Amino acid sequence: MSKIIKNPNIPKNKVTTAIAGDMPVDLDNAFKSLGIKIFNVKRNAALQAPVASHADMLVHHLGDSNILITKNNDEVKETLKDLGFNPAVIQKDILKKYPHDILLNSARIGNFNVCNLKNTAKEIVDYCKNNKIEVIDVAQGYAKCSTCIVNEKAIITEDFKIKARCEQKGIDVLLIRKGYVNLSGYNYGFIGGCSALISEDILAFFGCIEEHPDYKIISSFLKKYNITPLSLTKNKLQDIGGIIPLLEEK
Repeated sequence: MSKIIKNPNIPKNKVTTAIAGDMPVDLDNAFKSLGIKIFNVKRNAALQAPVASHADMLVHHLGDSNILITKNNDEVKETLKDLGFNPAVIQKDILKKYPHDILLNSARIGNFNVCNLKNTAKEIVDYCKNNKIEVIDVAQGYAKCSTCIVNEKAIITEDFKIKARCEQKGIDVLLIRKGYVNLSGYNYGFIGGCSALISEDILAFFGCIEEHPDYKIISSFLKKYNITPLSLTKNKLQDIGGIIPLLEEK
């Protein structure tokens, strides 16, 4: 039996169901072997082709059963309803050109939401205000892409400005080197787009984290919080737009 994950991105038990975009076959097989059912979000032609199916661009879990999606996302909307969620469609259109593509790309970390406030969907901002979730305003528009969430008080990022702003709020931040993550069509991807917690104490990486040049400090940082890094494939880390964990074991 499964239940809805209450705290976005931070499951307490083993994740059983998640939403994700297109991914390599070996990565898809890895999720299956872990018993995690993946629902694939449909590609959105309004976005640049390499990120057109990225979950962190198209879906944002607000908390409990509340979840936001972009327009023209009917299949995911019905799937979410079937799983017990209350999906709402944001009013603004998502578009190819930055910053009109980052409406939902904000990183919920416990009682904080890291985002580029000016260009984040109004629905996210209003939810945060109404539920006493503090917004951490950052310059980086791709805040969710750039943030690997470790727990409610710890993250990993390549963005020094995210590091500075989050540390001001008491969040423990590990800054790592940019690059070393594949994203087709771009020079590199981001650490948040190639990782996700799949239980309270397992952080999955979409590729081989051991090959990252900062693996030793990443491993040490995670050990501090009793979290085990898990490489899902032997290939180079792949930014697939992260996953949105939906259900976990009861």
